[in-house]
Formats: sequence, C-alpha cells, structure tokens
Amino acid sequence: MVGRSFTWYCPDGSCKSKIDTMFVNTEWLRQWPNQTLKGLRRSSSDHIPLGLLSGTKDWGPRPFWFMNSWLEHPQFKDFFQEKWKRYSIEGWAAYRLKEKLKLLKKDLRDWNKCILGDIDHNIDSMMKEIEVLDHINDAMGLEEAEIRAVEREVTCAKGQSKMVDQQKQKRKLD
Repeated sequence: MVGRSFTWYCPDGSCKSKIDTMFVNTEWLRQWPNQTLKGLRRSSSDHIPLGLLSGTKDWGPRPFWFMNSWLEHPQFKDFFQEKWKRYSIEGWAAYRLKEKLKLLKKDLRDWNKCILGDIDHNIDSMMKEIEVLDHINDAMGLEEAEIRAVEREVTCAKGQSKMVDQQKQKRKLD
C-alpha cells in the first residue's frame, strides 16, 4: 500500500491500524497486472478509503453541473437574463440554443467562482489539511486539541459539501 501509514484512526486519536490487504484471484491478476493499492483521502469517516490503481486514464473534460442553489441566489436571475440576451448567435434554432448553452456554461462557472467561491477548491483545501494532520498523527501523534481541530475541519467540509452530495445523489436516481 502506498500513500498512507494507517487506514483507521480511533476517534480520540489514541490508536490506529493498518488494513492494507485486498483479495483477488489469478484471473484478476492476469487481466490487470501491476496493480497498486493506495490509501486515499478520508473525509469525515475514521477509515481511509483504499483505491486500486491500474494506470492513468484520461476520461475527458469534467461535465458541467447546474447547481440548484444558484436559483436561490438573489443575483442569479438578473445575471442569467442579462447573459442570455447578450449572446448573439446566427444559425438555425437548435444550433443557436447549443451555442448559447455553451457560452452560458463558461459564464456560470466564472460567476459561481466569483460570487459563491470555488466550493470544490475550498473542500479540497480542507481535505489536504486533514491529510497533513493525519500524516503528523501517523508519525508522532497529535494532542487532543489538534484532533478537535481535525474534527472541526471535517464538520466544516461536510457542511459545505452536503449540498453538492445531495445533488449528485439526485442525479444518480434520475
């Protein structure tokens, strides 16, 4: 296993454990040789998720997701109407719609980062901070106050990502 010294932490930080075994059969090994087990970033759980790496793949550009919370923002409706009216595209109706949506997608991403902040970046920063504290805890342990700081970071990250997670789950059900 790479990336982590331990895969489980007692909530009070008093003990830790390493579970780094994955069972596969010979057919699996023939199909996917040279696998690596990696300890991933943990979120609010006391367990570190494990990932099985088999090389790199390019999955293409990240898809665009419309955030329902944008509709509740007081500036959104005016922003949307102003942008939509400003786009001037020539061509048949379906082509104009496609091109307007493409332009709107870029403007919405910029608006989201400018007005609401980059939630993904904020969460990623918090998770990296938790990861650093996990490594410190692995090496020399943390004081109870430091462990409480980790718990506060996790709580904050959970609060910020709750809306995003709910929307992801809703999309899976649709």
